[in-house]
Amino acid sequence: MLESQETAEPSIDHEENLEFLFEKLSHLQPEERKLSSVDAIIQTVKFTDESIAPVLIYTFPSLGLRYRCWTSALYLSRYLECNQSEFLSIEMDRPVKILDIGSGTGIVGIAASKLFGRHVQVTVTDVAEVVPNMMKNIEVNQNGIDNITAAPLVWGEKIMNADLLHQNFILASDVIYYEELFDILIQTLVELTESGSTKIFIAAEKRKRVENRFWKRAAKYFVVKVVEQIEDKSCEHGYVTIYSLIRKANAPQYQKPNTHK
Repeated sequence: MLESQETAEPSIDHEENLEFLFEKLSHLQPEERKLSSVDAIIQTVKFTDESIAPVLIYTFPSLGLRYRCWTSALYLSRYLECNQSEFLSIEMDRPVKILDIGSGTGIVGIAASKLFGRHVQVTVTDVAEVVPNMMKNIEVNQNGIDNITAAPLVWGEKIMNADLLHQNFILASDVIYYEELFDILIQTLVELTESGSTKIFIAAEKRKRVENRFWKRAAKYFVVKVVEQIEDKSCEHGYVTIYSLIRKANAPQYQKPNTHK
């Protein structure tokens, strides 16, 4: 099982990495440079397989939700480690493509890149403002393996970056929390899975009953299955659920819901 530890202050081993992170941020715009003026919490995520280097993530909780590591992300990372054959059993003459959406700190995608190595090409995505932090977390964790990149992806907007399309797997954790984002998230997932062969994994901690509306809407386009449910008393409802989604063969093109009463 994954083990996660937080330290509020950098240890001696981490100080150089933190300075490196802030130095690389110096070229950013002033509003982005605020990262260097707030306290970082260093989250270290260890794998069961001790031969794999832990994931080291710099988080900035005071900057908002996208700069934190969430419980669902830790469990989805654990799922990747426990089910590696599912992701590596595809016979291809190129690396398996994995897209992490709503990545925040990039922790799940970085975990995938460490676990699967050169067998995969991972892209972590989120809104543009958090991409610099994801890029720095990637640099800290790469260890010479160039199999992961970061890119902006705004849900609900036409995907212009062709590299984000035709993925083998899509990963997402803790992306189902605001109802106003449900439809644009589904719209993006539909566009990303037009080939019909892409498999999606979503890890979610149930917080509100309204989340059921997301799954009802998603079922119009996807076959949804629960693949694992993990008990965790620290969660509001006591568990995290991991779902798999596959595009329905006869699924319609995305249609915006009628919001008129």
